[in-house]
Amino acid sequence: MTAKEYLYQTWELKKDIRRKQNQILTLRAMAERATSSYAALRVGGTSSNSKIENAMVRLIQIEDELGESISRLAAIYQEVSGAIDSVENPIYRELLTHRYLNCMSWEEIAETMGYSNDSVSWLHKMHGSALKKVDMERHTEM
Repeated sequence: MTAKEYLYQTWELKKDIRRKQNQILTLRAMAERATSSYAALRVGGTSSNSKIENAMVRLIQIEDELGESISRLAAIYQEVSGAIDSVENPIYRELLTHRYLNCMSWEEIAETMGYSNDSVSWLHKMHGSALKKVDMERHTEM
């Protein structure tokens, strides 16, 4: 795994967590609508009950998956943070932190670090050098 792939794990997990959070919100809304319409149904109707049960089961599954993803993110975040902290150059550390821990765009990083938007290509070059430092540190530890 390259340094970029290694550091990028935080982005992927954060996207996965946001997706699961959105699924939970959708399923809760579906369950609430189904519950309110269920009360108006006559006794003996099973299709609504089945929909509610299915939504609730899926909701519980996704909430469990979300908890697992959050735990994985915490562990990986700590690991990635340690890898970034091992880079001696403070500008590289700041750049990597903004990109991989704060999930910022190149334009946001340029602004935060006090560079112009014309400097994005310069940030890309620094980023490449910073990734090489992370790679060297990771291989030194192995």
